[in-house]
Amino acid sequence: MPKPPWRAYLHPALKQRPNSQTSTLWGPVRLYNVMCWIYGSDPIKYSQLVGGGSLPENRAVRCPGEWDRMAKAWQRLLVEYRP
Repeated sequence: MPKPPWRAYLHPALKQRPNSQTSTLWGPVRLYNVMCWIYGSDPIKYSQLVGGGSLPENRAVRCPGEWDRMAKAWQRLLVEYRP
């Protein structure tokens, strides 16, 4: 099975180790967060994000809960703007 095209971009970014001289300190952290939210929104549909150098399994188990909290927060913020 061929590797997904996004993996070529993600893999090097996720290997970076933050240090005081790195200007992209939060790059990998943001990338993990976005991948976690995507996975958490539908773990079955996005199961290919877990493992294989992408989203670590120990992080993936928390993603559905993170997605639920984020979705509920947005719903609370937007409730007054609904028709």
